[in-house]
Amino acid sequence: MNVSFLLILEFIAVVVYINLMAITLYRNPRNRLNQVAALFVACFLFWGGSILFIWNPDLSDRAVFLADKIGSLGWMSFASFFSVVCSGSD
Repeated sequence: MNVSFLLILEFIAVVVYINLMAITLYRNPRNRLNQVAALFVACFLFWGGSILFIWNPDLSDRAVFLADKIGSLGWMSFASFFSVVCSGSD
């Protein structure tokens, strides 16, 4: 198995995202700001987690394609959340 430096960095980033979600939800899970922050971090978690599979040279093309589609949920959700939060609509 060929593990590159970028895969290790991305794995560390995914672990950090998981910890950020856990900390924000552990502090006060009923706070709306913490819930929205956890959703933002979940977007990065999907996006970064899929990159782990996309950059893996040992996977087949079908697995990489599926990981790319799952990862697209992350960046599309982040853009959607960002546009809703920044639009100022209540």
